[in-house]
Amino acid sequence: IGKSTLLLQVSSQLANHGGTILYVAGEESASQIKLRAERLGVKGDADFFLYPETDMTQIRKAIDETKPDYVIIDSIQTMQQPDVSSAVGSVAQIRETTAELLQIAKTNGITIFIVGHVTKDGAIAGPKILEHMVDTVLYFEGDNQRSFRLLRAVKNRFGSTNELGVFEMNESGLAEVTNPSGLFLEERLDDASGSAVVIAMEGSRPILVEVQALVTPTVFGNAKRTTTGLDFNRVSLIMAVLEKRCGLLLQNQDAYLKSAGGVKLDEPAIDLAVAVAIASSYKELPTNPQEAFIGEIGLTGEIRRVTRIEQRINEAAKLGFTKIYAPKNSLQGIAIPDGIQVIAVSTVGEVLKKVFSFLTILMMLGQIGQGAVTAFANQLAVGDNGALDVTLLYGDKQDHPGGMSYYTGDTMSGYIQITPKNLTTDINDVAITLKVPGKYLREVSIPDFNSASEH
Repeated sequence: IGKSTLLLQVSSQLANHGGTILYVAGEESASQIKLRAERLGVKGDADFFLYPETDMTQIRKAIDETKPDYVIIDSIQTMQQPDVSSAVGSVAQIRETTAELLQIAKTNGITIFIVGHVTKDGAIAGPKILEHMVDTVLYFEGDNQRSFRLLRAVKNRFGSTNELGVFEMNESGLAEVTNPSGLFLEERLDDASGSAVVIAMEGSRPILVEVQALVTPTVFGNAKRTTTGLDFNRVSLIMAVLEKRCGLLLQNQDAYLKSAGGVKLDEPAIDLAVAVAIASSYKELPTNPQEAFIGEIGLTGEIRRVTRIEQRINEAAKLGFTKIYAPKNSLQGIAIPDGIQVIAVSTVGEVLKKVFSFLTILMMLGQIGQGAVTAFANQLAVGDNGALDVTLLYGDKQDHPGGMSYYTGDTMSGYIQITPKNLTTDINDVAITLKVPGKYLREVSIPDFNSASEH
């Protein structure tokens, strides 16, 4: 991952600012660390001490002799207390070693960095009390497939938690990524469906991350749901809201969702972007690459307020985004920067209508004979010079272009879906005229689409 590389670079910077460093290496020899230091450009200094040792008795003596300002223990799983009979790396050894380091730090006013390994589940290897004994817990995440690393604070007695630092690993060590949003968005395709950008907060730092969704018909009895970087239960909740409140038939669809770049998103403000990405993949309609989404979704389909809305908007404007969909209740009294349009929204259905610009009309058809449904679709006309595409959907909301056969007297429910093809104006400014043959129509329920619509 690079935790030893990071601490060696930090040690060099602390030494350059007048601090005395004692680097205790339990995993590597002095010659190995010297080779890494030469590669990183870390120069030896009179105030930088390297001590390869695992015995805590000897380490305490070295601390008493050198009187350092900073001590780095790499790693806690290799340290041992001679008075403890259990094996090195055991729970008892880790607990007693950490307790002694805590006593040394408090007594002498020394800052101690402790490197710890993690389990396959991502938790610190060792007793849970280890996290409670220290002042700050930092997770350094990454893998061999990506060159960048994430440094995440999950406990911090001196400042904000959930802060995020992004670093890139290169030949000369770890380098800070000053614009992580650009890193997470640089490979995004402009015309791909199933993609939406969210402005998330990592501590006090806003970052823009792409949320991707792939929705496909299931070939098994039960639909499959898979998430990477997103909370599984949150995604399931959002899909249930989309099906109940927005009419998207997702119960027979497999759904695969991920946050691009491997960043983990767990705040409520990502809900709206997840919903838009799912709807985009389901409808096979791409989103505008210059649009971003912020908002928490409630079970009734409402968009709820989020925190630090002004910081999020400013970050999006800085990266060239032109439109943001945000909760209506979060926009009161904030300053909107020039060059960006902020759309206030109240429900997820309203967002989908504005983003994808399609109108669905529920109708009841009765007393129809064989082939009548196909004839109905052929006779429906829409204005705006053919720039709108009309599809007649049936009770399962699936398009059957070849028509369906019904016996006379049967009643069925259907939907008319209108989707723009080549519109150059805003969908809300287009007057739509629907002409339907009355003898096939029993009842029509038309939602309030916009004030300019003519039905």
